[in-house]
Amino acid sequence: MKRCLLLVMVLIGFCGVLGLKHNAWSNEYAEGDIVCVKKWQGTGFCGVIDQIKGDRAKVEIQSINCGGLIGQCNADNNCSGGKDIGSASWAAGVGSSVWIKTYCITGTN
Repeated sequence: MKRCLLLVMVLIGFCGVLGLKHNAWSNEYAEGDIVCVKKWQGTGFCGVIDQIKGDRAKVEIQSINCGGLIGQCNADNNCSGGKDIGSASWAAGVGSSVWIKTYCITGTN
């Protein structure tokens, strides 16, 4: 009953008044959470969730710890929005945002 009531409230727009998220019953992450994505042999990036849509989150990169020869994390469609992550001019770096699948999140801070 509570879940149904919450769904009705979302549909008619009352969640903003109550401070509830649209995904309050289905997702363990929320906007403003600091999360890490370490898909690349234990290395990767951390950042703040700006937005959540279904099973995807938009993360603003705050720190990068990528291995490899040039300190890059190679592009991954699901875990880096198809972008290389690192300090190279063509890569998404600190301050950039990427859309990721929430299952790529390996931890929170």
